[in-house]
Amino acid sequence: WLSMMLVHPDSRHVGVGTLLMDAALDALASEPCVRLDATPLGEPLYRRFGFSGEYELTRAKVTVPLGPFGSVPEGVLPMKAVDLAEVFARDRQVFGADRSALLTSFYRRAPDLARTLCRGGTLIGYCFGRPGYLYRQLGPVVANDTTAARELVAGCLASQAGETLAVDVPRLDSEWTAWLESAGF
Repeated sequence: WLSMMLVHPDSRHVGVGTLLMDAALDALASEPCVRLDATPLGEPLYRRFGFSGEYELTRAKVTVPLGPFGSVPEGVLPMKAVDLAEVFARDRQVFGADRSALLTSFYRRAPDLARTLCRGGTLIGYCFGRPGYLYRQLGPVVANDTTAARELVAGCLASQAGETLAVDVPRLDSEWTAWLESAGF
């Protein structure tokens, strides 16, 4: 079961998040384990419900310069509807749950941010994006290794001149963080 909970800034701190979290946990009462991915803004609410952190995220953002950002790495292509079945199957293996409805929503709302990376006919990675309140958000980015993840993000950024985008990355991944800084994040 997957859900994304967002509360409009004008409605925060009045109990909306608590009501939504109560309803979500009631719906998941029979599940043996419930996990979530929280932004720093939502973390205090989730801690009140007994959640604890596995790792911390850092939000990095960039306004892609006008003009050429760089070349699109070989094998990084815009995702097509025909790619979705293979991407969903891979995502179920990696994530451990079916996120196809959520990823379909991301694909429909921001198809220009969806990319695949294939080598020798094999899917190496994929990324999606979505509109956000302040800027567009990249993610999830799923790849066999950090190099492939960087190639996906670079391929996506190459088509986003003038746009401001953000990506959340684990704080423990210094190699990934260093690359993001070198790319202007």
